[in-house]
Amino acid sequence: MQPALTLAARSPILRNAMATLRIPDAPPADHLPDGTPLMSMDEAMQVLSRDERFMATVYALRTLLVEKGILPAEELDYHFRQWAQKHKANRS
Repeated sequence: MQPALTLAARSPILRNAMATLRIPDAPPADHLPDGTPLMSMDEAMQVLSRDERFMATVYALRTLLVEKGILPAEELDYHFRQWAQKHKANRS
């Protein structure tokens, strides 16, 4: 069995990359892409339930990983399905 490769070892682009790469066409942090002002973090925390905050966090992390090219969407989907299958098996 081969040892698992780190993300940097699998991706020559990431070997020397910083984790804070900017998306070239990213909108300003205080506006949506259409120019609409974005709500504050405090307001977002107040209007979302605990479950919705968790979903928003997962959405944000998944979006960053895919848009920055760190992981392809298919790999994230695979790991999601794999976890669900293991979790389902543990329930039985």
